[in-house]
Amino acid sequence: MLEEAGPLTGMVDWKVTAGGSSDAKILSQMFSIPSVNLSAGYMNEHTDRETVDYLAAYETSNLIECVLSRLLIKSKQQTNERSESCHTELSMIFK
Repeated sequence: MLEEAGPLTGMVDWKVTAGGSSDAKILSQMFSIPSVNLSAGYMNEHTDRETVDYLAAYETSNLIECVLSRLLIKSKQQTNERSESCHTELSMIFK
């Protein structure tokens, strides 16, 4: 889903990558919590030279907004389909 969202937000070269270490990875492994670690555009983290690439952080927020919107739309479509199916079944029962 994330790789599909990249081009939809104008980030045609955006890719999911594996590896690295993070709190999310450790919590996921220790407690079996599904996790995602998203880039916020940090460079030189936890040093006196730490900086944030605001464009990268903004693009990450756009990517997540796109994914969540698509999931919400898909969920609503499935709910509507189930509702229509139930309505059809009930109308057949009570004819």
